[in-house]
Amino acid sequence: SWPREFQAGTRYEGLVQLSDLFSLAKAASGEPECRDGIDVRKALAGKAAGRDVAYGFTSDPGSLNFRMMVLQDGWKYIFHANGGGELLFQLEADPREAKNLGVEEPRRLEAMRQLAIRKLESHPTGRLALQAEVLKTYPRTHLPLTRCYQMNRWRKVRGFPERPGEVAPGSFDYQTWVKGK
Repeated sequence: SWPREFQAGTRYEGLVQLSDLFSLAKAASGEPECRDGIDVRKALAGKAAGRDVAYGFTSDPGSLNFRMMVLQDGWKYIFHANGGGELLFQLEADPREAKNLGVEEPRRLEAMRQLAIRKLESHPTGRLALQAEVLKTYPRTHLPLTRCYQMNRWRKVRGFPERPGEVAPGSFDYQTWVKGK
């Protein structure tokens, strides 16, 4: 809600990602700046183009756990470096992403893959995820099933279990930890 900028109930149906929210926060502070995002305010007002494609990735480019996602025109492409798996979903027909259409839609799969490659070529560390101009893959490696504790990735959080996988179920109370830090 931003009563001075937008009427209540204003919606933007285009693609928005986290980098776009930075521009909103900066504008609210009185110092507009977009950096890597689009200006959502101008897009809402019809004064600027929106985003045609949204990208996201997890883990370091070039690593075994690297995964990348591309959204365009209602299609979602996902690449996994671990095993080189690819998924393709048509989100309007399959919003729960239950049916991989990669085999049925080879041209769309290739087009989405090329979007991923072009984005990685222009990203500061993205080239690490490429090998001979294709997406770098690793032989399928079974990884241990563990919980993901992203908050403690850089060891900045005190009191968080050193080895969360070794904590007995039910013995660590997250709510108490949050209130107690």
